[in-house]
Amino acid sequence: MTEKQSRVLVVDDHPLFRERLVQLVENEPDLSVCGEAETAQQAIELIRTTLPQLAIVDITLRESSGLELVKSIKALSLGVPVLVLSMHDERLYAERSLRAGAAGFITKDQDAAQVIAAIRRVLGGAIYLSEQMTASVLKNLATPASKNTPRTVDRLTDRELQVLDL
Repeated sequence: MTEKQSRVLVVDDHPLFRERLVQLVENEPDLSVCGEAETAQQAIELIRTTLPQLAIVDITLRESSGLELVKSIKALSLGVPVLVLSMHDERLYAERSLRAGAAGFITKDQDAAQVIAAIRRVLGGAIYLSEQMTASVLKNLATPASKNTPRTVDRLTDRELQVLDL
């Protein structure tokens, strides 16, 4: 194949979902999966050995938080962008994911074409959020601080939100 493929690492603790996501990525001629992980520790090891051009990470992982994994990936300073793909509410986790170092957030209820579009956008060096979330973030930035009071849940730390989720 003459076309260069972008290497993608898939991190999700649900084998069936991970398998389907791998199939989705592998069906694209310009993408290939260089590894799969179900834990943060496995993901870090694979990132160090395979040097993917993108990591797709779920928020909820066995034994750890996907947000903590995003922070760890950023701390590696290898320039691996992260797309968070999660079942969790975008309003609660998209901004947190971006603050942790992710380059995008998409929910698992999106169709395959939208997931591929998000992957390509992040691989292209851009930030990906849904249209609704992008509008919400821009509205918050445009609203004066005095009128922009955060919701109670927005004041929780990542760890506090993780405990609340449990």
